[in-house]
Amino acid sequence: TAIVYRLPESARVYLNIYNLLGQSVRTLVDEKQAPGHYSVMWDGNNDHGKRVESGVYFFKMQTPHFIMAKKMVLVR
Repeated sequence: TAIVYRLPESARVYLNIYNLLGQSVRTLVDEKQAPGHYSVMWDGNNDHGKRVESGVYFFKMQTPHFIMAKKMVLVR
């Protein structure tokens, strides 16, 4: 799954994957980034490198001035 986003200004970006229980499954981005377009891939693995089950997941992107969450369905 590709998650695409744009930053209009430099910011600390946190991009995490969560399961339906709200538990963090994977941290994809946790760094300061320059303005621009970005694409981050989630391979369906958790932070320990193990494949997660098929189901509904959410990604949450957060900067100091912006929060966005979207639903995803992982089908294996």
